[in-house]
Formats: sequence, C-alpha cells, structure tokens
Amino acid sequence: MSQKVRIGDKLVESGYISNEQLERALSLQRGTGKRIGEILIEQGLISAETLTSVLTDLLNIESVLLTPSIIDPRATSLIPENICKRYTIFPFKIENNNLSVAMADPQDRVAMQDIRRISGKNIIPYISSIGEINQAIDSSYSNADLSKAINEYVQTKKKVLMMK
Repeated sequence: MSQKVRIGDKLVESGYISNEQLERALSLQRGTGKRIGEILIEQGLISAETLTSVLTDLLNIESVLLTPSIIDPRATSLIPENICKRYTIFPFKIENNNLSVAMADPQDRVAMQDIRRISGKNIIPYISSIGEINQAIDSSYSNADLSKAINEYVQTKKKVLMMK
C-alpha cells in the first residue's frame, strides 16, 4: 500500500457514480474533512455494502461482518473506546501476536501505527462499514462498562459482608 488508492476513481470506473457526482462529493469533502465514501453514502449515491465491496477488491483486503460470535473481548480490551471512535476501527480477534481490526479506512497509516503501538501486536486490517464498526463499538464497549460496574459492585458487597 505504498500509494493511496483513490476510491472515488474506482467507483466512477466501476459505473457506480458519474464524474460529476464524484466532483460534487470532492467539493463537499474539502469543506467537511469526511471520507469520500462516507459522503457518497450520505448522499444516497452508493450503499455501505457497495463501498465495502469496492474497497475489498481495490485494496485486496478481506471484509468482515462484525457479528457478536466473532468478537473476542480480549481484543476489545487492548484498544480504548476513544481510539476506536477516533479512527473508526474495531479490534475483534487475537491470534498469537496478531490483532485483527475492522477498519473503515484500512489505508490510514496513522491509525495503523497507533493501534500497533497501543496494542503491542501486529495489525491485520479488515474492511467494514462505518455503521457496522460504530454499532460494534457501542455494543461492545457499553457491555464492557456494564461488566466492570457489576464486578465493582460485587467486590464492594463482598468487602461489606466480610466486615460484618
């Protein structure tokens, strides 16, 4: 991935959008700083599934559907929620010294470096939609907070009972 691939050009080439639609989206992007794919989805010009499919083909990176059955809580515990939200990423599996991470933008080098530094693991990127990643973050990290609160409550109750 030495040169950043232009997803907009690939969407035009594949016939999903016109050059004019891409130019309008690029103008919006300059004003908002959002990713081009995100803008095209918001405008209803492509679906999240289309974007994921084109990125998968373009970058030769597998996509992942973040179902609860594949999410390893050990993986989510390695990366703080605020980092996941900042980069729109979601860590979902650990194998040996590898951390599998769903990413909306697997070409984001800064995100890859930060995730590697924070986790101490080799990063295996997967593509997933922004909506799916955000849903996984909200679900997993709110469950983690709930589990932490329950554990703290139980520990406090145990201490109180021991004092009696």
